[in-house]
Order: sequence, then C-alpha cells, then structure tokens
Amino acid sequence: MRTGRDTDSKERSKLLRMEILVPVILLSLWKHGQAQSCQATAYSQFNHKIQGHVIKTHSAVKSSLQCTEKCELHADCYSINYCFSQGVCELNNANHLTNPESLVYSAGCHYLNYILRAVPICSNKLCSYPLVCKVDNNEQGHKCVPCEDVKEVMSFPRKSVQDKVELELQADVQLTAFTISMWVQADPNTDEHSLFCYGTVSDADEISVYLTKVYTVLEIADTME
Repeated sequence: MRTGRDTDSKERSKLLRMEILVPVILLSLWKHGQAQSCQATAYSQFNHKIQGHVIKTHSAVKSSLQCTEKCELHADCYSINYCFSQGVCELNNANHLTNPESLVYSAGCHYLNYILRAVPICSNKLCSYPLVCKVDNNEQGHKCVPCEDVKEVMSFPRKSVQDKVELELQADVQLTAFTISMWVQADPNTDEHSLFCYGTVSDADEISVYLTKVYTVLEIADTME
C-alpha cells in the first residue's frame, strides 16, 4: 500500500535529480561548443612560448583553459604561455602575428593565441618585401598586400591620450613620402589638439600637427608654419 507521504518523497527525489541533471547537461554542451570553436579557429603551438612580452604571471593554474580565462579578463592580453609542468600561466601583450620572432621553443609550455581579441597590427616580417602585413580579422590571420592597398578607417570617440595609433617602421624601410587624410571634430572646451606626430630616433617630434580654436600649427624639426 502506497501512502501520500511515500508519493511526495518520490516526487521530490525525481525533481532533485532533474535539477542536478539539467545544469550538468548544459555545462557539457557549453564545454563541447568551446572546444569545437577553439579547434576550428585558434592558433597554438606546443613546446613553444612568446618571449619578452609577458605582462602578468599566474601560478598554480591547472589548465590552459583557466589560463585563457585569465587572459579574457586582461584588456591587453592577446595570447598566453601555459607551462603545464609548473602550472605557470603567462599573459602576453603580443602574439605570433605582431611579433613572430618572439615565438621560441620552450619545452613543457603551450602557446595559445586568444582568438576573441584581435590584434590591431601584424608584423611585416611575415611578408616578403615590398608587400606589407594586414590583419585579417575574419580568418584570425594575416594577408600580405601591396602598400597602397592597406587602408584603414579609425575612430577615436573619447577625449583621451590613450586613444592613439603607433606605427613602427622596420629599420630597413626607407620612408620617402606618406599621405594622411583625416576628419576631425574638435572639442570646443579644449584649447589645443595634437592630431599627428612623426618621430625619429633623434627627434621624437620631427613632424607635428596641432589644432587650436583659431589656427592650425605645422611644426617640422622645431620650425613652425
């Protein structure tokens, strides 16, 4: 004979099993999706690491997945070095596209590119001269294109000195001419804006363009026009 108390107990047991089972299934599906995504698009190298670009080091990290999660929380992290034999996780502010020469052999370490944060530039060392490197965000890789085909539109909505573009030329590249086109909406509450600056080894402000409320300044080698 089944009592009402027995029936209620069995029903509660079924509900409890369902509450446990559903999160486990969802977690399993999420991990499977993450693994498939990484396998399809990530670039990684076992027994390798990026050298000279570590911005943060974590110890006692149990997996490369945990290391990747730490990279996600750091805005300047573009790749990781996970040395599994030591449980050391290193976050890098560069990757194999920006600094291919820094990807070196390192036994027991796993280099992994962070695919959810694309780098803004790639190294011309990946291309044969006179082609230059352009980041291909759709493929998480790079393209080698003629210099005249490298066209970018950039927007800086914040009023901050942190919003800028730095272009570092290779030592063997001779710059004879360049063209820059820009549209500027200046802040009326700011007296002076620095629009462009070209620096050399001997002079950090070889060419500068400043904008004020009433005039524009072009300064070349400390000569104002």
